Amino acid sequence: MQQDPVQSTPERVTTGPIPSRGGSLGTLLLGMVIGAAVVAGLVNFSSPRKADQAIDLEAIRAAARDGARDALSQQAQSGAGNASSANEAAAPAPVAATGDQVFNVVHRPANTVGNDTAPVTIVEYSDFECGYCRSFYNTTLQQVINDYVKTGKVKISYKHFPFLADSSLPKAMLSECAAEQGKFWQMHNALFGGRIPKADEASMNKQAMQLAAEFGMNGARFGDCLANPQVRQRVLDDASEGQKVGVRGTPTFLINGKPLVGAQPYAAFRLAIEQAQTRQ
Repeated sequence: MQQDPVQSTPERVTTGPIPSRGGSLGTLLLGMVIGAAVVAGLVNFSSPRKADQAIDLEAIRAAARDGARDALSQQAQSGAGNASSANEAAAPAPVAATGDQVFNVVHRPANTVGNDTAPVTIVEYSDFECGYCRSFYNTTLQQVINDYVKTGKVKISYKHFPFLADSSLPKAMLSECAAEQGKFWQMHNALFGGRIPKADEASMNKQAMQLAAEFGMNGARFGDCLANPQVRQRVLDDASEGQKVGVRGTPTFLINGKPLVGAQPYAAFRLAIEQAQTRQ
């Protein structure tokens, strides 16, 4: 069993939008805060008035409900904005885009977590600048690891499909050079955790060198790797392979060779994994 790709993260802080894990609770709390603010406003407004003037409690409750409704509306608008990128998969239903076709691809051990003998392999084609890939990382990956990877039923292998931004390819190379020193998952987590913001390649490499030292890597070896054209080609080969098996957006997964497209909820992965197990 290799290192846990999420729990080994030195710091799980994201600077980009993070999908809420408790949307209903967050919305309710926001409504309560708005309602509380209305209470304070009513109290302050009524203080110079007559002492026997009562506060309208129903108006306060209505304000709290309005706050919750407004929060839901803002959340929906935000979600619509996040879906605008043309190359990001918009989480359609978990149906193989190519029917019953199954694709067999090789995976690199350094980019793979789980037991070698696991009966199910999940190959993820991803981009470190992809919002939906970050959504999968934040909301679903750890659940799959806890329920299936740690129990020896699944192994997960990461591959690159880096087309969303100019910084996509350089960030993919950072992870590959970390992989050469056995630190792929630490760099994977740092990248999805927002520890290397989008910037020019030189600036990102400089920040990555600091992380390499934090992860106990050989800095000189890491720097030489970043300048190696073979590493860039390795990333591009992943992307070329992805195109051949029908990848059109990120994230796209192959679960024992069958495609599952988009940042699907955990239930979709559970179903696909269980179906893959029955085909064994």
